[in-house]
Amino acid sequence: ITTARNPPSSRSECCQPRLAESSNYGALRPLRNVTTVRNGGRRAVAPQSRFAHCAGFVLDKGYSWQDDRMKILIKLVITAAALWVAALLVPGIELHAHSAVGKVTTLVVVALIFGIVNAVLKPVAKAIGCLAYAITLGLISIVVNGLLFWLTSFIAGRLGVPFRVTGFVPAMLGALLVGVVGWVLSLILDRDRHQH
Repeated sequence: ITTARNPPSSRSECCQPRLAESSNYGALRPLRNVTTVRNGGRRAVAPQSRFAHCAGFVLDKGYSWQDDRMKILIKLVITAAALWVAALLVPGIELHAHSAVGKVTTLVVVALIFGIVNAVLKPVAKAIGCLAYAITLGLISIVVNGLLFWLTSFIAGRLGVPFRVTGFVPAMLGALLVGVVGWVLSLILDRDRHQH
């Protein structure tokens, strides 16, 4: 048996909240966040949840947690490679691991410590010494980076990591070399990524 629905008698009936069956309560409840779509003169109603709205925003922005993790991993590898170059070229930066696996592990751990120290203390140093940064045109950042690199060596030593910086001058030169090598490697990787 087919029952035909009578058209709404007034415009106010069209504007009333539409009802949907709830399987949990066996009652009728209004659908919120309703989107009305016109298709060939007919009106179709579809519920739009907050989750769907947020998911659409994320997809539109092209945001991905995998991309963030990959960026952190690449930066860690670049810093570890720059630390290896600094240990080879700068006297006073000592890497006491004997095996290749031990050296790689040590460099990755030191790179992680250096990244955490930079992330936590460098903004504080810039905020406190902003006047010194302005007067020296940013050159004092070399000294700050050297101190942070020296602190990284101290923390690594306390953790039993076989990495040592013997003084402030090697720390300053090592931090400068790590910054330059890391910047060059980042440029190379960015260029290769854009080419592909």
